Amino acid sequence: FSGLAIRVENGSRITIKNLTVKGYKVALLAEGVDSLQLIDCDFSYNYRPRLKSIREREDLSDWLSYHQNDEDEWLRYGAGIYLKQCDFALVRNVRITGNQNGLLLSGCNDGLFYNNRFHFNSGLGIGLYRSSRNRVLHNQLDWNVRGYSHGFYERGQDSAGILCYEQSNDNVFAYNSATHSGDGFFLWAGQSTMNTGEGGCNGNLLFGNDFSCAPTNGIEVTFSSNALVGNRIEECKYGVWGGYSWKSLIQANLIAACRYGIAIEHGQDNALLDNLLLDDSIGIRLWERDRQPADWGYAQQREVASRAYRIEGNDFSKVAFPLEISRTTDLQIKGNQFASFRRILTETHPNERLSYV
Repeated sequence: FSGLAIRVENGSRITIKNLTVKGYKVALLAEGVDSLQLIDCDFSYNYRPRLKSIREREDLSDWLSYHQNDEDEWLRYGAGIYLKQCDFALVRNVRITGNQNGLLLSGCNDGLFYNNRFHFNSGLGIGLYRSSRNRVLHNQLDWNVRGYSHGFYERGQDSAGILCYEQSNDNVFAYNSATHSGDGFFLWAGQSTMNTGEGGCNGNLLFGNDFSCAPTNGIEVTFSSNALVGNRIEECKYGVWGGYSWKSLIQANLIAACRYGIAIEHGQDNALLDNLLLDDSIGIRLWERDRQPADWGYAQQREVASRAYRIEGNDFSKVAFPLEISRTTDLQIKGNQFASFRRILTETHPNERLSYV
C-alpha cells in the first residue's frame, strides 16, 4: 500500500459523499479546510503492515509510538482519514476497517464525529493530537488492537479505540463502543507537558462509553485533569489507569472483572465517587513510587506527592481487596459499601491523615 488517494487543502465548506477508497497508504488527507464534511464514505482496506509478533511471543518492533506529530510523523502509519488544521469538521457514517488507523486529527478543533464504524484496525480507531473542543459520539470503535495472543501475552502495543494526545482539551467522548482494543481510551498529556510540567490534555469528558475487554487498560489518563462518568469497563487488566492525574472525577462507572479497578500513582485532588466495582481482584489502588525518573521535567517542575482523595459512595462487591493505599496523604473514605471481601484496606506503607467512615 502506497500513495495518497485524495488530497483536499485550503478551502471551506467542502462536502464529500459516497466515496470509496482502497489500497493506499492514506485514503484521504485534508489540510486547512474549514467546515469539511465527509459523509457515507468507505476508506477500508488501506495500509496495514504485517505484524511480526507470533502466537507464542510478541515482537517488540510491533510497538507503536504516537508521541510526536508536530511534523506529521503519524503519516508513517497511514490512515483512512488524516485531517490537519481542519476546524468545524463533520465526519458521519463513515466506515474504516482492515487498516492500521481509522481517523487521525491533528490541530483540529470544534469538530463533530458521530455514527462512524472504525473497527478491526491494527492501530487506532480515532486519534487526536493538539485537537480540542471536538465531539466524538456514538461511534463503533471495537477491535482496534494488536499485541494480544490469548494465553501467551496481552500487551496492546499502544493500539487503542480512541487516543488523545498532546494538549487536546475540552473534548466530549460519549456513547462510543471501544471494546477489545489495546486500550479502550488512551490519553497522555504530551511531551511538552512532560518537559515543562505545564498544560496537559485537560477538561475532557468521557461519558457513557463501553471500554471493556482491553488487554491492558480500559481507560488510561495520565498527567492531566478530566472527568470519567458513567462508563462500562469489564474484563481489562486495569479498569482505569490514572497515573499523575489531578483534579479528576471518576464517577458512576461500572468496573467489573478487572485485575485492578482504579489505579493511580502520584494522583492529587481526585474524586472517586459512586462507582460499582464488581469481581475485581483489587478495587482502588493509590500509591507513590520511591523516587521520580531523573529525565522527567514534569516531576522536577511540580510537586507530585500522592494526596487529597475523596473516595465516597462506591459499591465494592466480590472484590477481594477493595482498597490498597500506600504513601498517600489526606484521604476521605466515606459511605462506601463492601460485600464479599478478604480485607477492606491494605497499607503496604503508612498513609497520613486518612479519614475512614
